[in-house]
Amino acid sequence: MMADSGSKNERELSPKQEKLISCLLAAPLATVAVISTTCGISERTAYRWLRDPEVQRVLRREKTRLFQATLDALQDEIMAALRVHIEAKVEPNAQTQLRAIEIWANLQQGLLQADIEQRLAVLEEREGIG
Repeated sequence: MMADSGSKNERELSPKQEKLISCLLAAPLATVAVISTTCGISERTAYRWLRDPEVQRVLRREKTRLFQATLDALQDEIMAALRVHIEAKVEPNAQTQLRAIEIWANLQQGLLQADIEQRLAVLEEREGIG
């Protein structure tokens, strides 16, 4: 998943470091204590690894990848919402209206998730762990 050595200066992470990154990405609101327990490492080790420039680089890259995937999904939802909106204008019926409501709800949820991820990234950057 994370082995992307494009430069000579980049080194591969250990399997446990990769697991730490995966756990951080999977549970962005969990504490480092919870994440380290999940990964089978000490909290001290987790914090030490989070200060490692290579771990930080890979974590940033993976967060960027996930954020881009979220944005791509939102773009797809927006396009679907626009299609349904146009369809509802042309041929209004209950089924079209229900589809429009569902799509807009998905869109709102995605926007909220993107907002939370962005705020979390700012906080992590401020704390020096992201």
